[in-house]
Amino acid sequence: MEATVFIPTFHVGKRASWDYYSYPGACRHLDWGELREIAKAGIEIGCHGHRHVSLAWLSLEEIKRELDYSKKLLEDNVGIGVVSISYPFGQWNTRVARAAREAGFEVAVAMTAKKECHRGSRLLTLPRYGVYLFDGKRSLKSLLEFESAKKKRQWLQNMVSFLASGTLWLQWLRGYYGENYIEKTSKK
Repeated sequence: MEATVFIPTFHVGKRASWDYYSYPGACRHLDWGELREIAKAGIEIGCHGHRHVSLAWLSLEEIKRELDYSKKLLEDNVGIGVVSISYPFGQWNTRVARAAREAGFEVAVAMTAKKECHRGSRLLTLPRYGVYLFDGKRSLKSLLEFESAKKKRQWLQNMVSFLASGTLWLQWLRGYYGENYIEKTSKK
């Protein structure tokens, strides 16, 4: 079985901080050494943006910066070519899919129904389901086997995305959304 791990590059080695259920003891993301190790073991490393923000809400310039910067960080630090992306919060639009193609991504996954995939950008809008901290073997198995579980998961994904700090309204409330955020955070 093949697997892909999608990495939000600003958060490499840090504790999870964008989801509504984040807390001081939240899970730590893989660090660069661990990413190199799993890549050597045959697991694909894919991009999940830099800051883990909804790309669909950004300007075209910001989308390109997020995609280009995160792809370069992964390639430089892990020593591999990165060809896949999972859009943060599964959110995308045609500008995002086009920018992903221009950044060199060949495959992208999004939290969307198959009927929403556009014919010309099919490989840049493949459907996916979110996997969360509270998921276990049983919930993941039912997601693979039962149509009713898929419908419930779609509702859950919408709620998690709405409540997550990567959404525009929470970024605004917290006061950290800004044009120069990538430059500020990349120096740390």
